[in-house]
Amino acid sequence: MLLIRTLRPWSDNVGKRLIKSSKVYIRHSGLTHTLLNISSLDDLLGHPGVGASWEGKVFIRVVKTSVPPNGF
Repeated sequence: MLLIRTLRPWSDNVGKRLIKSSKVYIRHSGLTHTLLNISSLDDLLGHPGVGASWEGKVFIRVVKTSVPPNGF
């Protein structure tokens, strides 16, 4: 159903100890908020995941506007 989208790290640097992993975004913010048990705006603003929720929404919007409708 294509509900999850991943974003791979920008670069691979084999010389660093830090291991970069892909970020996972759920395409539907309502589903994300349901899974986090967020039911109101006050719950969202007080939740530690508010930044990640906003980042996911922006990421999905950028992908929607930059990828042609017929595919990748």
